[in-house]
Amino acid sequence: MKPNKCSVCLLALIAILTLINFGVFLYFAISTKNKFLELVERVEKYEQDNALKLKELQNRDVRIANITTSPTPSSTSTSLITTILNRCQTALSNNLTILDVGGVKYRYFVSKGKANWNTANSVCKQRQMNLAKFESVIVLEEFKKTINIASDMWVSGVSYGNSTHGVLQWYDGSAISSSLWAIGEPDDFKAGVQACVSIQINRLHDTNHCDATSQFICEVPSNCQ
Repeated sequence: MKPNKCSVCLLALIAILTLINFGVFLYFAISTKNKFLELVERVEKYEQDNALKLKELQNRDVRIANITTSPTPSSTSTSLITTILNRCQTALSNNLTILDVGGVKYRYFVSKGKANWNTANSVCKQRQMNLAKFESVIVLEEFKKTINIASDMWVSGVSYGNSTHGVLQWYDGSAISSSLWAIGEPDDFKAGVQACVSIQINRLHDTNHCDATSQFICEVPSNCQ
């Protein structure tokens, strides 16, 4: 029995409708998948943004914690600063001779009385100063122009005896420039005997007669200048 034309048409229509339905389903399936993937991407980006913001907040909290927990000056540091300031104030209150050499200021106290080297050293320290040191001939020459050096004047150079020359040093341990010595000086070392340095008219001399009395020169510490 042959199918009639209506049956064939009906089957064709059903097939077409089936294909259309499948196409629609496939379209919605793909569309849904794309939307799902887009949603997943948005969620991941949101999580990444939140992670970055959280990290920024954590870093901020760390910075704040560092600021709030930064060490404040200890009582020891404050006490040291106060001590230095008091020392400078006392040193600068002396009757000082001020030299300006190349824009650098040097402040000295010249004693009116005389004393041996050790006493002179003690007096300078009581005044919160040090026996003077001269770092160059230029400063020494400028000092001589300002102060009339009529006799020996103690400065801080000292040694406690050595068989070789060159061990005389300033109070801070720095070397005495060879250009500052008078001709033939230093020449008065004796093993185990203290040798001290003085200015004699225009240059430095050393002597082992540290108990001799002379005027002396104190200087303001460099951190108070």
